[in-house]
Amino acid sequence: MSTDTTIGSDPCDIDAFTHRLDGELGAAFSPGESKWVSRAAVALDCMGGFAEYCGALTLTLPTADSVFAAVQARHDQSVHVDLLAAGRNGRPATATFPLSLWYENEEIVDAAVFARRVEGLESEWAKPLVGVLHVLLSEGRIPHLDGGLTLVVASPIPWELEGVVSAAATAATMSAVCKCLGVDIAPAEMVLLCQRCRNHVMGIPCGPSASACALLGEPGSLLQLLCQPLELIGRLAVPDGVILMGIDCGARHPAAARKFHDARVAAFMGRRIIEQRLAGRNPPSGWGGYLARLSVTDYVDTFRDRLPTKMKGKDFIDRYGDTGDPLTFIDEAAVYKIRSRTEHHIYENTRVHRFAERIARVRRTGSQDPLLEMGELMFASHWSYGQRCGLGSIETDRLVNCLRKRGPRRDLFGARICGAGAGGTVAVLMSDTQAAHDAVGESVVEYTQATGCTTRFLVCSTDGAAARDVRQVVCDAVSSR
Repeated sequence: MSTDTTIGSDPCDIDAFTHRLDGELGAAFSPGESKWVSRAAVALDCMGGFAEYCGALTLTLPTADSVFAAVQARHDQSVHVDLLAAGRNGRPATATFPLSLWYENEEIVDAAVFARRVEGLESEWAKPLVGVLHVLLSEGRIPHLDGGLTLVVASPIPWELEGVVSAAATAATMSAVCKCLGVDIAPAEMVLLCQRCRNHVMGIPCGPSASACALLGEPGSLLQLLCQPLELIGRLAVPDGVILMGIDCGARHPAAARKFHDARVAAFMGRRIIEQRLAGRNPPSGWGGYLARLSVTDYVDTFRDRLPTKMKGKDFIDRYGDTGDPLTFIDEAAVYKIRSRTEHHIYENTRVHRFAERIARVRRTGSQDPLLEMGELMFASHWSYGQRCGLGSIETDRLVNCLRKRGPRRDLFGARICGAGAGGTVAVLMSDTQAAHDAVGESVVEYTQATGCTTRFLVCSTDGAAARDVRQVVCDAVSSR
């Protein structure tokens, strides 16, 4: 369960990263000129995650895992990127792009064209970094890139697991680039720009919660974000003696991206059908096209039986047209499970609100009873991921079962698959007691023996990029370029 890292023993130590930049990595930068260094935390989706794009409330915690970025201006009309990431066995990856990559006839190319230009290149790993620059240019936040930029980015998490680190990578890069270029963007707006980069350049159909946590998260507090599209409700302190942590199960379904996309398509099919049912009627207050704004009662009484359990893509197109979501693409030959995928978001939003209420009750009363209810909400969310959305996995089910069978008698209250699902990370609710830590250790050993997978802990203890100033550092190293 050791953590592979290329940036020192402490994955959130910006001092270690800065020191390394001044030493062995100093050749990437020009001497005597300032560079800007930032850090953004990798988020743990505690509740709500997958339902974010349908307007759900999400609860996220910043973890000790961080992505670091250092940016300096160049003068040779290029953007040079160095990547240091655990998944590349400590060997840096390097790429240089001419500024013409971003332009066509002196105009900024649109996101689709830019994404195609980067797609398939050996340096495709640089997408979240060069994508940030495209978004800032296309949105008019920066007029140009002057003579270019040098970007050095490091992550303790395998870079190949783009869905895990891309939100933190875009947040760290955007924070440092904006400081380097003297651009002031409010954190909430920066969140939406990061999401735009992930949606339209990287092709990840995600919501804003991971980027928001990377930029706005605070230690020991759940970031409450209402994704309609972006409303910061507040920060909910985790009660004393309670821990929310993540365990990477060490496995990911090879078709995880397709499964996620198909589940999203089906949910937006359901939204379109409901939207048409509401036409000419008084919609629920503030409907706005968000499934999360439907109450469970309204859904069951009015819409559930009117949603098909399954429908072929072509039949849906013939009857309803498109889904109304620019990030979904319907396969005419595919069969989509519309009802179950749609209702997950409605039930999940209710679970998240109840979870937030009960964690507040623990803090207010000191009672541990609400922890039992919170745990059951997490188990229900886990079941819904697998059974309603088709985003479960054998590995995460086994890990959750190992934790659940030890349960409250060992101070373990709940667990759920999180993020995009189909493998990946399990979030765990537990007491901060020796009994609970021992039970987690036993569960991981049992899981590893059964699956052969290597697990990894995600400890929640750090803050987001916006909560800490981006550092300005003057380079002393002699450049090799």
